[in-house]
Amino acid sequence: MPPNGAVPEPLVLSSEVLEVGGVYLLDNGSDLLLYVDQELNEALTQELFGLPNADVLHRTPQPLPVTQRDNPASRLLFELLNTVRLQRCAFMRLRVAKKGDPYYGLFVNLLVEDKSTAGMSYVEYLCHVHRQIQEKMG
Repeated sequence: MPPNGAVPEPLVLSSEVLEVGGVYLLDNGSDLLLYVDQELNEALTQELFGLPNADVLHRTPQPLPVTQRDNPASRLLFELLNTVRLQRCAFMRLRVAKKGDPYYGLFVNLLVEDKSTAGMSYVEYLCHVHRQIQEKMG
């Protein structure tokens, strides 16, 4: 998070930007999804979730409670969560998305920059629609 407390610059909604061992926050307008990669390092797993490692985290059933802890990583996460929540008119629940659970499916479906089963990314689809409109108008 930037030092001034502002929300970090958003990333492209694509699986290509997700780094191994990363933690990502996705705002879908009604919920906040916290994606946690299976390779999350032990120190960060302990700081954010109070669990010994990512294996234990990924075996823990939903809903996974996320409470603020007294460490820099947890404070940073909750500062970001509070900043995003203050920008919305309704309280946004935090859902942890881990591979193999329903929230992971929701998280992946929201990566609109990835190619869909139809073979196009969102941007490619928009370009396709734009060309079709131009052909009809021209």
